[in-house]
Amino acid sequence: MNKYQKQVNGCESLDELAITLNGLSAELAESETGNSLDQMVDLASMSTFGGNPVKSTSEVWSWDATHILVSGRNNDWETEPRCAKCGEATFHCGH
Repeated sequence: MNKYQKQVNGCESLDELAITLNGLSAELAESETGNSLDQMVDLASMSTFGGNPVKSTSEVWSWDATHILVSGRNNDWETEPRCAKCGEATFHCGH
C-alpha cells in the first residue's frame, strides 16, 4: 500500500477525508511523477463515516450521517449536505 492510500485510509471523518484528498491532489499535481490521485488511491473503496448508506452512489464517493463527499467542478473534493427528508444527495432526490 502506498503512502497516499495510507493517508486516505487513516481519515477519521468526512471533512478530514475531503481535506486529505484535496491536499494529495495538489501534491500530485506539483510532482514530476505524472501520477494523478485516481492512479494512486482506490477512490471506489474509500471509507464511509456513519449514517444510512445512500441509495444512489453516482457522483457520491463517501458519506456520513449528514453530508456526502463529491468531486467538485474544479476537481476539488467537497462535502455537501444530504437531503433532510430522504438522506440522499440533493441532486438525486428532488425534494
